Amino acid sequence: MKRAALIFGLFATACSVWAQKKDPVQWTLTSDVTAAPPGATVPLKFSATIEPGWHIYSLTIVKEVNGPNPTTASVVESAAVESSKIYQPYPLKKLDPTIDLDTEMFEDRMDLWVPVRIKSDAKGPVDIAVQARYQACDDRECLRPVTKTGNVMLTIDPAAPAVAARRGRILCRPS
Repeated sequence: MKRAALIFGLFATACSVWAQKKDPVQWTLTSDVTAAPPGATVPLKFSATIEPGWHIYSLTIVKEVNGPNPTTASVVESAAVESSKIYQPYPLKKLDPTIDLDTEMFEDRMDLWVPVRIKSDAKGPVDIAVQARYQACDDRECLRPVTKTGNVMLTIDPAAPAVAARRGRILCRPS
């Protein structure tokens, strides 16, 4: 009886390990701004940390039959958000051995810049969310597309200092 219980326990553990989902990409949404006046444009950064050996695809690749799924990103609808844009850095362009196609991808990290314009009548604490739908692949397999969301809290206050404009070259392109 003990032997049967031991064998069942080992089998259950093996099945549990096998059934665990691979999750090689983690997303975080951050902002250096915690308070802004109504009507301000607040810069957000939506970052993917990608495990070694894995990659995700660019926002700007064209979806092809039997090709990879492009990453998509958007600001979740909010009563406080008037408009937004999504910018990505220039991706790597290389052969993806999993699908045997030249494509645009990101390895290690992907930082999306998301300027969000706040409505002029917004006030108080607001939760701003950005979501990404992406497909992760390594040299042997591609996982099913996944959607993940990041959130940041922002206080809309007419007394808050104006948000400083970002200066310098933008090494990104809009999606």
